[in-house]
Amino acid sequence: MNSEPNSETVAPDPPLTPPTRRRSKWRIIVQLLLVLLVFGGGVVTGGALAFRFVRQRMQNFETQSDTMIERIHTRMVWKYDLSDEQSAQLKEILRRNFDDLIALRREFRPRLAAEMESIEEDVAAILTESQRAEWRENFRNFSDVVFPGVYQSE
Repeated sequence: MNSEPNSETVAPDPPLTPPTRRRSKWRIIVQLLLVLLVFGGGVVTGGALAFRFVRQRMQNFETQSDTMIERIHTRMVWKYDLSDEQSAQLKEILRRNFDDLIALRREFRPRLAAEMESIEEDVAAILTESQRAEWRENFRNFSDVVFPGVYQSE
């Protein structure tokens, strides 16, 4: 037996593995920021659209109450499988209560407007002329967003 290694046998080549590509830290950071920007933009856009939708519905609550009653009525008849008698009673209940809500809203609106005018004037009284102009503009914008159609400052 020969203790020397056979020169005719070739050592097997190591398996070929593709070279690993290292990602740059900056590339990862940019990708994360892009993902956050896209999803954050979606959240902001969705929130703004939902806010506008609800605000528009609240502004038109009085003028479109019949449409709202019909939608609620149709949905409840379908969902709860109401009989004709229950359907008629539901429609009467919705109409009566919507009329009460509209009356309550009309009653409350002047009181809310008076309170908002009081806030605007009390704060404006302690401000300088330049601050007062900016305050009135900001308060007007706030009022239009939070209480649309309720308070119209001078």
